[in-house]
Amino acid sequence: MNIEHASKGWLLAAALGVLASQPVLANKPVMPSTITGTVTAVTADGEVVVDGRIYHIQASSDAASEALNLQVGQTVQVKLNGPPNSQQSQVVEIHATQSR
Repeated sequence: MNIEHASKGWLLAAALGVLASQPVLANKPVMPSTITGTVTAVTADGEVVVDGRIYHIQASSDAASEALNLQVGQTVQVKLNGPPNSQQSQVVEIHATQSR
């Protein structure tokens, strides 16, 4: 075994060790997120706008029922079924914490 061959083997082993120590993202469940803010709009298209950011409401969810009672200016906690920066995340719960 020459030094070049041993060096390549060491680098391969080190790279595999680093990869093996990384968490596997596919096996991790997506944690829901909660957003707190002020309702700036509620649309007829099943969306609620909190602090100027649009969130899609999951159809037939508790949030869809609660959205019917929301008013602009209310402070709410909005629970999403995924990360807040994902286009696929939907609102699954809405809790008004302050009336207008």
